[in-house]
Amino acid sequence: MATELIVPKLGMSTEPINLVEWKAKEGDRVEKGSVVLVVETEKISHDVEAEASGFLHILLEAGQEAPIGSAAALIVETEDELKALQKGGGGEKAAGEVTESAPQAEKTASVGPPVGTPVIVPKLGMSTEPVNLVEWKVKEGDRVEKGSVVLVVETEKISHDVEAEASGFLHILLEAGREAPIGSTAGLIVASEAELAAVAKGGVVEEASVAKAALAVAEEERVAISPVARRMAEEHMIDIAGVSGSGPEGKIVKEDIEREIAKKKEAPAAPAEAAAVDYQGRKVKAKLPLTGMRKAIAEHMHRSLSVAAQLTVMGELDVAELVKARKKLVEQEKKLGARITYTDLMVAAVAKLLRDYPQVNASLMGNEIIQWQDINVSVAVALDEGLIVPVVRHADRKSLVEISKEVRSLAKRAREGALAPEDVQGGTFTITNLGAMGGGYRFETVIINQPEAAILGTGGIADRAVVREGKIVASPIMTYYLTYDHRVFTGAVAAAFINSLAELLKTPDSFIKVK
Repeated sequence: MATELIVPKLGMSTEPINLVEWKAKEGDRVEKGSVVLVVETEKISHDVEAEASGFLHILLEAGQEAPIGSAAALIVETEDELKALQKGGGGEKAAGEVTESAPQAEKTASVGPPVGTPVIVPKLGMSTEPVNLVEWKVKEGDRVEKGSVVLVVETEKISHDVEAEASGFLHILLEAGREAPIGSTAGLIVASEAELAAVAKGGVVEEASVAKAALAVAEEERVAISPVARRMAEEHMIDIAGVSGSGPEGKIVKEDIEREIAKKKEAPAAPAEAAAVDYQGRKVKAKLPLTGMRKAIAEHMHRSLSVAAQLTVMGELDVAELVKARKKLVEQEKKLGARITYTDLMVAAVAKLLRDYPQVNASLMGNEIIQWQDINVSVAVALDEGLIVPVVRHADRKSLVEISKEVRSLAKRAREGALAPEDVQGGTFTITNLGAMGGGYRFETVIINQPEAAILGTGGIADRAVVREGKIVASPIMTYYLTYDHRVFTGAVAAAFINSLAELLKTPDSFIKVK
């Protein structure tokens, strides 16, 4: 039997995972527990270990994204099993794909369950959000006829009947009452009861790689090019119309595209001036691919704006007393064992304040507003390739020194790429201190870190003219910008929260505890 190497779920994100690097090559022998694949999200990179010892057959090449729960590779026990998988050319056949000459019993034993016809979660309207699976019209194992309604799905606007694409026996993969991504496989329809028994043997799973294989096979047959070859051609701008396929029946495979890429590289270099292509009257200096962490951040930020009713309130905070308090704390650096920053002080202040504002320490999940008991303050850390938001857990229970040491440790590990998944999970409120980046007096519009309900940004501290007791004096002022989800709490709550924060910062002794 083949063991699948599954694309893991990292943190709370449901977005596809980027496959960064294979640590072993196609056909290599790997040992159980050894690292075979490196994956990453917008926040962290992660090593995927082999679940069994054997020979590696790669299904998904590095440099692409893959859905959580999909099979990136298979590990088989013998070289004969490996050769059977590779026989279709290029080592690209997916789990569940078999050769026509092998007996059925041998196929099931060596490369997994037979391929069925998938029941696909449809795209309804313009929405890209997951679709709710309302009701299965037939039970597990029932025989269904092509064209009959097998599943009812719905979005917030419409319901829809999903029909069977083939006749056969139904194996349910995703139970009713949950959400499923558009394009995912909710069930399989197999031709015989023997095949049904084979696919059902492992129980109901999140997503079946065998259904993905069915789609991949159908795609390959229709366009006469393998999925890996198609991706490579798109990435390197190879016109497949001019490529001769060397695979079965003229199919274009990986090796054919590699040959075309090599030809392209060997072509005479164009003059430097000619290489600077004009685009609508502008010369292109460079093209930087939107991949990896930067791409994941872009998608996460866009999704945040798409799903939340975000408003931003901006203003100034008089931090004269906070500046004095910090100066005293810096003078005690050796005694405290930590150099206290304004970020540390803001984490401590906000953590105390969130106890009194449970509406702010909340998330909208499904049809419920969840107010969190834990106060976990996320602190944005800027990296060259983007932004990462590690979490100070139970910040309200920690001393200022503990907060300072933890923030420093998290930031250091973030810059070294050494954060663990749990370091970026479970935040309930985010702080981003752009003042630490310089730039002085300014305002920004910050985007909520989903699924939190609010994010507080702070700018640099600068002396500004203020009126005190009828006189104009200079005082240190910090700008703030609070973005909040109007679905979770109102502008009145946001205003009260900021007013309370302003008063709290005037009496820093009320929230500074160093031990």
